[in-house]
Amino acid sequence: MHGCDSTIGAVEAAKALGMDLNSLCAITYGLEGKAGRGALYEGGAYKFALAFFPEAVGMTCVDAAVAAIEGEALPEVYESPTTVVSRGEFEEYFVKNGDTWNINFDKLNEL
Repeated sequence: MHGCDSTIGAVEAAKALGMDLNSLCAITYGLEGKAGRGALYEGGAYKFALAFFPEAVGMTCVDAAVAAIEGEALPEVYESPTTVVSRGEFEEYFVKNGDTWNINFDKLNEL
């Protein structure tokens, strides 16, 4: 499924049909926002996510824009970290802050 909301909707539909959620393997793309991160942390049907860390993408875009405005030479390609995150690895990449999960940028910088 593309996007946490789509994956959450698919799992909710399976739940409404009475399916055993632990027998499902929900994999999402993005892992953005409170709902998606919370779903992977809680487990059940949510097993993995292809995390692209949108906060890091935003920072990369801002850095590129500033460099362009300042007339700096720009690389042909900018890369932002992306990786598969399992429930078992979740707390390596995210840190609990109140009722939400924030990116662990120290871990992200290792990618």
